[in-house]
Amino acid sequence: RLVIVDEDTAASPPDFHELLVREQVSVLTQTPSAITALSPDGLDGVAVLLGGEACPADIVDRWAPRRVLINAYGPTEATVYATMSPPLTPGSGPAPIGSPVPTAAVFVLDAWLRPVPPGVAGELYIAGHGVGVGYLHRAALTAGHFIACPFGAPGTRMYRTGDLVRWR
Repeated sequence: RLVIVDEDTAASPPDFHELLVREQVSVLTQTPSAITALSPDGLDGVAVLLGGEACPADIVDRWAPRRVLINAYGPTEATVYATMSPPLTPGSGPAPIGSPVPTAAVFVLDAWLRPVPPGVAGELYIAGHGVGVGYLHRAALTAGHFIACPFGAPGTRMYRTGDLVRWR
């Protein structure tokens, strides 16, 4: 069952926590900064999906024990989540963005759109069913971010995220 949280409850960490416990929420989606205001106490077994910003190691260390904790990555232009990490464990450091979801492909490329080797930083590009077609009434911005994908079928496009990443 889906629990929709009203604004007043969402704005009050104690009230939000009480609602999570009372409603026996089994899956919680939050940003890393929002979850810092909550206590993991009483939420054993709740699967937590974090996204929207980088997830630092202290959040992993605090929230990974006694639950599944997954970090997800994806800009709005790629319809929210393009990658997900495996379940995170305490002491593993900052959360990686993980691997592509089944409907996405990700590429780490240099300035000439060539794949970079593992360990070398490059820009992240996303292709797949969730990638948008562009920005409304912003042709120049669209042309700079939604480009032909040289790794897919003719007509396939990919989104240039502007984020620097590396394969581990």
